[in-house]
Order: sequence, then C-alpha cells, then structure tokens
Amino acid sequence: MAREERDKIKTKIKSKRMFITGSSRTDGTDTILTGSYQHMSKSFANSSYLDADGNNFGSSAGLVWVINEIREDIEDIHAEVSQSVYVSQVSEFSSISTGSFGLISSSLIPDSDDTYDLGASGKEWNDLYIDGTAYIDAINYQGTALAPTIAELNRVDGVTSAIQTQLNAKLPLDGGTITGVIVEALVRFTDRDATPTVQKGNKFEARYSRATNITMFDNPSAGQEITIIITDAAITFVHDTRTTLLAGARNVTLNSGDTITFISNGSVWYEKCRSDNS
Repeated sequence: MAREERDKIKTKIKSKRMFITGSSRTDGTDTILTGSYQHMSKSFANSSYLDADGNNFGSSAGLVWVINEIREDIEDIHAEVSQSVYVSQVSEFSSISTGSFGLISSSLIPDSDDTYDLGASGKEWNDLYIDGTAYIDAINYQGTALAPTIAELNRVDGVTSAIQTQLNAKLPLDGGTITGVIVEALVRFTDRDATPTVQKGNKFEARYSRATNITMFDNPSAGQEITIIITDAAITFVHDTRTTLLAGARNVTLNSGDTITFISNGSVWYEKCRSDNS
C-alpha cells in the first residue's frame, strides 16, 4: 500500500461506544443491565421502534441497540485494516491460501529466515529466470544432493561439453591403444639464448642469427628427452660435467641441418645421439 493511501487510514476511530452490558449498574456510567439489552434487541426484532402506521419512530431502544451493533462491526473492520497497515504482519483473518498475482513491483521477503518454501514436491514452479546473483545454501539435482566446493566448480569453468565424454576420450592411466597420430609441436628457442628453456616441449629449433654457445638447458624434468634441430648459424654445445655431458667429453659444434638429442635426470643432460647432416 502506498504511503499516501496508508495515511488516510486513522489509527483510531472517532466514535465512542454507546454502552456496555453488565449484571449491575452504577449511576452515571454507560453500563446497562443485560436484561435491558435483551429487551432492546427484541424491540428491534419486533419493529417496536415504529408506530402503527410505520411513519414515525416509537421506542428508540431498538434503534440504539442496532446503532451499537453497527459500531461494533465498524470497530472490527477498522481493527483489521489498521492492523495490516500499521503492524508488520498479516493477521489470521488476512492470510492468503490461494490467489494469482500478475506483476509485483516490490521485494518479496518472508518475515522469518529459513522457514518458508517456494513450491513443493509435486507442485513445482516451471522455469526460473534470475538476472543477478543467486545466493543458494544447498543444491539438490533430481533427488541427488550436490555439495561441490568452489575449487571444484572452478575446475569446470570454461568446459563446453560433457565432462564424462572428455574423460572417455583420454588414455587410461593403466595404458591403452592410441589410434591417432601423435604430433609434437616444434618450439623455437629464443634467438641467441645460451641457456634456453625446455619447459614447453621436447622438440626444438635453434634458428640463431649468429653463432652461439649453449651451456645448459633451463627447466628440465627427470626423464625428459629433447631433440634440437639447427636451422641457421652454427651452435656449439659446451661439455660440462655439472650440467651437460657430451660424447667424447668435449664440446661439439653443429651446423644448419644437424640434430642432437639429450636426456635428463632432472639436473644433468646426457647426450643420446647426434646426426651430422651438413
């Protein structure tokens, strides 16, 4: 209800009660005896307040009685209306058990937390449209309670197809058969880098603009095997017992077209083979 409409409803009604009934009466009070009240009610029922021809009022007792009854009805109505306006609750007489709402132009907020439901089993709402943030304490999907953590939900961020389908397409940890062609990317070393990283691949191209000495390879993994193809200026691989062990325990210079392969134990690289194609 709008504020201007609410302000039109008075907190109290102006009229006063005409009398109350009781078994005894004190002079100067508005109490009438119960017997007199019953007589007034009977006079109204018998139309005693009208004279014989029905044009003039006779005894006013019946009229007084019915006016008092009307006032009590008005008090009941006012109490109900003012209760709903000035008190933040809905009385037992104003509860809504069924109905239809077209548009709601305000928030729909229950009067207590974690108490009331929206829909029920067998009486579910259809689609739910929310433009904003949904604050949900728990999720039950088709009878199954879901309790994923934020970290788990973040793992599927960006997934565009069924997760199980993707898992089924992976090679099992206990082995299997790969039917497709495995093609490794050929990663190019940064030009003239003397300690190039091998973190992003196993096949590398050394296309250096000038002759360079390579003394070691950064970011090795134990068991990693790498092959380098020289495609431009000559590269000299430096023998060092702490980092790189070469055949014959001496440096080797390779030219464009040559290749060399190493395997690592995690800290030292061991030459596996080389090809002199130049």
